[in-house]
Amino acid sequence: MKQGRILVLILLVALIVTTGAMAKELSAVKAPKGMKIDGKLTEWEKAKKYALKIDSLEYLVAGSASEYEGNKDIAGTFYVMWDSQYLYVAAEITDDKIFVDHTGAYLFQSDGIQVFVSFDGVGYDRTSYGPTDFQFGFAPQVKGGFAESHVWNNNHKFTDLQFESSTSNGGYILEIAIPAYEFDAELEKGMLLGFDLGITDTDYEKTPQQNYLILSKHGDGWGNVSRFLELLLID
Repeated sequence: MKQGRILVLILLVALIVTTGAMAKELSAVKAPKGMKIDGKLTEWEKAKKYALKIDSLEYLVAGSASEYEGNKDIAGTFYVMWDSQYLYVAAEITDDKIFVDHTGAYLFQSDGIQVFVSFDGVGYDRTSYGPTDFQFGFAPQVKGGFAESHVWNNNHKFTDLQFESSTSNGGYILEIAIPAYEFDAELEKGMLLGFDLGITDTDYEKTPQQNYLILSKHGDGWGNVSRFLELLLID
C-alpha cells in the first residue's frame, strides 16, 4: 500500500511538472480590432502575458560569445497576436549600438530580427520550405532611412506586408503584420503554426553581424522547417 501511495505521488508530481511545462508553450492571443501598425506597443497589453524572451548567451547559435556583452548589448522580448487575416509580431529589442548597413538578401548581416512561420503547422516530417513557409527579416529605421524587410526561402510577392519601427538610445521596437490571407490562409482559434524568432546583432558600422540568437536554439531553421517551434492561436 505504501508503494502504491508513493507511485501515485510520483505521478501527481509528474503531472504538475508536465502541466507547468505545457503552460510555457508558445501562444498567440486574439488581436483587438483596429490594429494599427505604427512601431508602438499601444495594443499589445493582452499579449504581454505570453511574452517570448531571447535574453542570454544560451540562445546564441552563430557568432562569437566574446562579442556578447550581456542584455544591454542585445536582448529581445517578443509578442504575438492574430486575427483571421494577419499574424502580428511585435519585438522590443535592447541594443546599445544599431547599424543597418546591409539590406535586401543581406539584411541578416545588420541589426534586426527574423520571424520564421509555417502556416500549415510544424513540418516534423520534412525539412524543405514549402509554399506557406517563410523566413522574414526586419530591421529598424535608422539615420533618416526606412525600416527594412526581406523574405527568404519563398518567392511569394507580398503586397500587404506591414511593418514599422521606432528607436531609442537603448534599442528599438518593430511591429509587424503578416497577411496570411494573401495565400488563402484563414487563421482561427486552435490552429498550430510552425514558428521561431531570431535576433541579429552587429556593433560596428558597415560590419557583418557578430552574433545570431534564436529562440529555438537551432541555427539551421533557415533551411530546415522541422526546427520550428509550435505556436498555438488562442483567445
